[in-house]
Amino acid sequence: MPSRRESSVKTANKVCRFKNKKDGQNMINQYIVEKVLGKGSFATVKLCKDSKSGIQYAIKIMNKKELKKKSAGNGKNAYDCVLEEL
Repeated sequence: MPSRRESSVKTANKVCRFKNKKDGQNMINQYIVEKVLGKGSFATVKLCKDSKSGIQYAIKIMNKKELKKKSAGNGKNAYDCVLEEL
């Protein structure tokens, strides 16, 4: 487990968004979506809670395929810029 000052970034190649049939909560994979924290040019960040552990995470949602098509100057694409930010 990383300390508070370290960052641990995980990526998901497949994302399943759905409404939980039991309680109607919006889900992203195993995470319960609690609220939107912010929106930018390339992504949306949502506060989510792991349904198994109860730990909260900030999840950045972006379309990697679309970002790779957008130029950001200096020979980089928008996806490269997002990776640098992470």
